Amino acid sequence: MPVAFGQMVEINSPSEDDLYCALTWAPSDNQDNLIIYVFGENGTGYLSSDKCASWRKLEVDPKEKRSIFSALRVSDTLLIVSGDRNNNLLKYSPDGGETFFDFDFLADKYVSGVTLFNDYVIFSHQKSLTYWHIKSGKITEFTPLTNSFKGEIVNVSSSNFLINLLVKDTSQAEPSFFLLTNDCLQDDSWKQLDIGVDSVMSLMVKGNYSLVSLKQAQSVLEAVCQPFSDKLAVNSINGLKSGDLIKSSHVSFFSSSLWHVGINCESDEGLVVKSGEVVKRLSGGGFNGIYHCGYYDEKGYCNLVDDVIIVGDNGRLLSSRLDLSLARSQSLCSDYLVSDTIIYSGDKALIHVSGSDVGALYQVFAAGASQSVFKFVGNGSPWTFSVPVVCSNIFYISASKDGQSVVLSDMAEVETIIRRDYEVSDVSATLGQKVVITVSGSQPGLEYRLTSVNGKNIGIKSQLGTGNPIFFTIDLNSGLFSEGENKMSVAVRGCGFPVLLDDKSIVTIRSSGLSILGNNNLFVFPNPCQDVLIVNSNKQACAYFIDLSGRVLKSVKLEYGSNEIDMIDLKSGIYFVRVNNEVAKVIKQ
Repeated sequence: MPVAFGQMVEINSPSEDDLYCALTWAPSDNQDNLIIYVFGENGTGYLSSDKCASWRKLEVDPKEKRSIFSALRVSDTLLIVSGDRNNNLLKYSPDGGETFFDFDFLADKYVSGVTLFNDYVIFSHQKSLTYWHIKSGKITEFTPLTNSFKGEIVNVSSSNFLINLLVKDTSQAEPSFFLLTNDCLQDDSWKQLDIGVDSVMSLMVKGNYSLVSLKQAQSVLEAVCQPFSDKLAVNSINGLKSGDLIKSSHVSFFSSSLWHVGINCESDEGLVVKSGEVVKRLSGGGFNGIYHCGYYDEKGYCNLVDDVIIVGDNGRLLSSRLDLSLARSQSLCSDYLVSDTIIYSGDKALIHVSGSDVGALYQVFAAGASQSVFKFVGNGSPWTFSVPVVCSNIFYISASKDGQSVVLSDMAEVETIIRRDYEVSDVSATLGQKVVITVSGSQPGLEYRLTSVNGKNIGIKSQLGTGNPIFFTIDLNSGLFSEGENKMSVAVRGCGFPVLLDDKSIVTIRSSGLSILGNNNLFVFPNPCQDVLIVNSNKQACAYFIDLSGRVLKSVKLEYGSNEIDMIDLKSGIYFVRVNNEVAKVIKQ
């Protein structure tokens, strides 16, 4: 369903009690059925299986009525809920919330955080961790980590790639905070990142990103640790007021957006922060948590960037999902929800708009442009439009009818992804020769460059992607190459920092003799072909076209580099192209 850039809609809530956390997912046997849990004060929880139209009460802690501050889904039926450092509630449900049981082996612990890391549930308590191995949704074993951490573990968060611990160091007169990161469950693998502030409010990790909200003196800031980085980047947040306090943080899928929610302690307003900007303030109580609220595809990825749900004081529930919102009027309005999306650079972005006014003219504008890229006449229903996008962009939508005009308050935020899975050919040759490196594909509008040989910069002219394979010609001079294997990287630059392709070219230098061509040096494209075939050669040579009976039908002289060969004179069928000792099969359509 469409999601919004900072646009939140009040949705049906089960209670007026303060809500502290939420948990959503679609069961594996029914991806169309979104299950939503919310938990809060007085030891109660609520479940909705009809997109918040109705709620069923869950008796989590009916005797002691301890507040529930975090919830974790381990499988389709196994849930874990916990309190905080001042509340020793820790229970699990093996049946999706029907019944809850205590963790006997942690009965005397005050758990400060619970998180899921691959097949392990990790509990943080005081100065240690305990992890619980999951197999088929059942407890198989639990093990305490032997490491004793210097300081008090305030919170723990994780993804499939990374574990983060937020630790408060109380050994000094002035307490400080630091972040411990680990990509495995080994005691000696923790890496420390000092934060050096007097207050930390929330912690979240998604993928290889870490996100912390913190308070330094009178300023509320966010600290972001990018993938594989050793430093925290501290950023300011625009639009904050005196008394603003962050209570929960969230990293969108593919790390497209950084979210925070909280409260203004002076005005009792709830606030929403996205991408470093305060995008919403609502009176009537603060917001306590923000969580992902979307569907996953067969690979486990959510295709929508910002499907979120927010829980708050006085039972407040907000969401960016249209199908969870209350009925909306069909008069000319500016608050229809517009989806954000993620695409590969050079593709077309498909954007959803949650509704339209009958007879209104809608026009779509790219940020900073004066000409519309799409027009639509409203018919009272949701609508979609597609636009080609090379770099990430924002699209605004205006509506006009009967002399009136508005700009929708929501906008489409499109984030592009650079493909890193193209294959890069390997080469075997002697020093002093020229060879051709082939990249199996490219994205339109992006710049491709051979960046280095064995860590040394190489001056190869960049090429602009067209959607087809690209070729780099290099001299195997002795200054950059040495005998044996040499690794060459290909960098891709879009509108931000360059990234490297996963595959590298292995250039094998032989001490003497003729160059020995590998299969990757004879490159034909397209295959199947019609009227024209492109043959790539690393030197002048002759290409022989042979049919299935072994007859040579024609020969073509090849120049160094890319050669276009006319295929009109050959009938449809299967042929073999031979260049020196290399043979490639070609299908003529």
